[in-house]
Amino acid sequence: MTTYIEAVVNVPIRRSFRRQPAPPPAETDSGEMAALQTFHYHLPPELESTVAPGHLVWVPFGAQELQAVVLRRTSSAPV
Repeated sequence: MTTYIEAVVNVPIRRSFRRQPAPPPAETDSGEMAALQTFHYHLPPELESTVAPGHLVWVPFGAQELQAVVLRRTSSAPV
């Protein structure tokens, strides 16, 4: 089974596009993570037993590699 992590990347996001209204998501997360912009990354099999929520990891982000905080592990990614 493929494992993914959902993470918050440690970089300010500059929005260079016009924001369009989006319909509300099917599930409403009322926790603190609801306001964060998160990204999903594939977790290599050799790291599955090591990486857990709260860990700092290095992730590819555009042409850079940046630190991110792991929020949760998941078995699917939206993209």
